[in-house]
Amino acid sequence: MKLKIKASILYVLLVLFFMPACQWASSLAGSRATVTPPPTRESLPTSTATPSATATSAATATPTGPTAGSFDDFKVFAAQIAQAAQDKDASFFSGRAVSPDWNCLGDETVGICKGHASGDTLTGIPVTKDWKNYKVYNTAAYEGLWKTAFTKSGPLKLAALANQAGDNPLMPAADQAFMAVLAISGKGSKATINEVHVLYFEYSGTAWQLDGELETTTHVQDWVSNTCSACYDTWMAWP
Repeated sequence: MKLKIKASILYVLLVLFFMPACQWASSLAGSRATVTPPPTRESLPTSTATPSATATSAATATPTGPTAGSFDDFKVFAAQIAQAAQDKDASFFSGRAVSPDWNCLGDETVGICKGHASGDTLTGIPVTKDWKNYKVYNTAAYEGLWKTAFTKSGPLKLAALANQAGDNPLMPAADQAFMAVLAISGKGSKATINEVHVLYFEYSGTAWQLDGELETTTHVQDWVSNTCSACYDTWMAWP
């Protein structure tokens, strides 16, 4: 009788030992079933198809266009100037104008600092009338000049573009100037040009910026035609 009891106890102990072991093994087998092993080199799909001519040309093609900051690039930008003049958008011009500091020496007989004492600092967008009278404007005041031109003057449109190498009074640090010549006709007239505004642009490295403006009523034909070698090196009529 005792032997039967011992055998029964031993059987129960064995069952209790092996049941958790079987459950752990079953759980481990289930978790491994959700893992997908990475494909081996031999199992990776291969393709012997050759790229199409269209794909090859698209991959090797290089974009073409004018060099940033070149005269050709300025011609592209000039379309925006022409549109702004047509739309009478004064903010287009003031938004691209820069307001540098002009440190006067006190002995200038021409230019922006003429008549100012040594140590005077002028800050703003320079505008000159016939290279004689100079004045600098802050952004708001400069925009006001354009609003006045659009309301009190006749039709205003882009007439020509020009390029000049070397320094000039409105851009003393520039290597060359890119100029947009805007012609203003008389009130109610599209044929008679009474005044031109020559805008001096410079490429900043990322965008075209407006450095200053010449307004003239006495040398109109010099700017709207290719007759003034002292005014520019390259000139072209705007379409």
